Amino acid sequence: MTWTIHLRVEGKNSTLHNLPRDITIEDLLHRIAATSSISPKSLRVFCGGVLIKSSADVENAVAVETFSVLRDGVTAQVLGDPEVPVATRGLWREVTMGLEQGHTIVRKKYADSLAAAKEHFADEEARHFVHANLCKIVAETTSKDGERIGRTEREHVLSTLNHAAELVSMDLQTGTRGRILKALGYLLDPTVKFLAKPAKATKSISIRTSFSGGGAQQATVRRIGEHFSKLDGFINLATYMAENIWTHRFPNPRVVAHVVHFLSSETSSESEPKLESLQDKSAATVIVKCSIDHISSCNEDYLQEMSENAQLLKILREALLQAVRSERIATDCDEPQLWDLWSSVILRMIGAEQSFAVRKSGWAAWHDLVEWSTEAILSNETLIVKGAGTDFVNGTYTPTKVNWAENRVYVRIVPDGFGEASGKTLTCFRCVMRSLNKWWFISEADEKQPGTDRDVDYYQSKNSGDAHDRPQLSGWGLCTLQAHGLAPAPVLELTGTLGVPKEQAIKMPPY
Repeated sequence: MTWTIHLRVEGKNSTLHNLPRDITIEDLLHRIAATSSISPKSLRVFCGGVLIKSSADVENAVAVETFSVLRDGVTAQVLGDPEVPVATRGLWREVTMGLEQGHTIVRKKYADSLAAAKEHFADEEARHFVHANLCKIVAETTSKDGERIGRTEREHVLSTLNHAAELVSMDLQTGTRGRILKALGYLLDPTVKFLAKPAKATKSISIRTSFSGGGAQQATVRRIGEHFSKLDGFINLATYMAENIWTHRFPNPRVVAHVVHFLSSETSSESEPKLESLQDKSAATVIVKCSIDHISSCNEDYLQEMSENAQLLKILREALLQAVRSERIATDCDEPQLWDLWSSVILRMIGAEQSFAVRKSGWAAWHDLVEWSTEAILSNETLIVKGAGTDFVNGTYTPTKVNWAENRVYVRIVPDGFGEASGKTLTCFRCVMRSLNKWWFISEADEKQPGTDRDVDYYQSKNSGDAHDRPQLSGWGLCTLQAHGLAPAPVLELTGTLGVPKEQAIKMPPY
């Protein structure tokens, strides 16, 4: 990365190109002196009235564009890019002031100000504007309610976000310190207010996912992510993360969570994979591997950032899990290893000495880990129904949950070859009767009101004992009311179940 400085010395404009970032003050003075007849020994460079003495001072001076060259009381002013119109610089300053003072009128100028910053990104004032304001603009823009704004305003917001994504990529390419990288955590977050849209309620039994979002916000996030990808954004990000792993410049947990989630979602999409190029897939691999490595050995400050949002921890864990399951991302980490890593992170949070908040979040995350472990075990469990007189009822049922009750439910889609029954959705689920007795039914659930008298019931079994979360394996009979099942009644078999000795099956107290 080099500097280009435009200056005016003794009434004449000149330009210094390709100045190295680590240029010494002596070299800078010689470069400036070479543009005129001034002796380097007679030059002094000031920033805000303070004499510049080191290369770090030079960098700060260029960043804020306030230094001037003085000789015998005559100022040689360092200018910005002469190609930047005065009105554009005025626009940047107007938006900056509006953000500082909370003026809503400048919101209409966000897109134009960012577009101008893109066009003149080589100019130091443009970069200073971006570094100072981009994250504020993105955070404020994504806080809008996407359902309550008009089409014109929505298009303006989308334009602003696309400009922001491009600027993040451009900034990464210039050897940045990651000053605006946190904006990416908003741009790829489908849960922010502007992108969020309530998903329609499901009409029948469906597998519950805790971080999928509705179609509208996923499409918007995908478009922004694709735009970022086309600009080599993920390639630039991969390079940045590899260079800054285990340092304070590594992307914060919010950025990591949503970037990894986006990449693992896109690479796992069989219908429309968007990361087709080898470079993008390689970048995704580097990003995921760096994320796993950094989290596994991060310091307590990073744990503090991770613990600030309980939901973020779940999103991060699910994103990493989805990534290691992806066949298109070579992470060198399998699912059991990720379990070990995540358990280690949680234990480190619980044992954090400096922060009670981190310890508290660690205990909350521990309960989430137990639930995750339980669900993972149960997801491998299947229910086999056999021997039923109604032949299409026989077969394998897989576990899931339903939106109308947080009960254990097993589902079977009747395959082809069973005539009119083919394609039916059969369920084996528990129902609490008016008498508070718990019964299990094998039924065809009604799409609109499952678990009611509208279900087509085939077989039933009354639970006995404490094992209410599992169906009885024997003792099934035909339904007594509106029975549609034929004799004989089936017997059941559970496979993939992890048995726990009764003396060890102690439930953890609620958090």
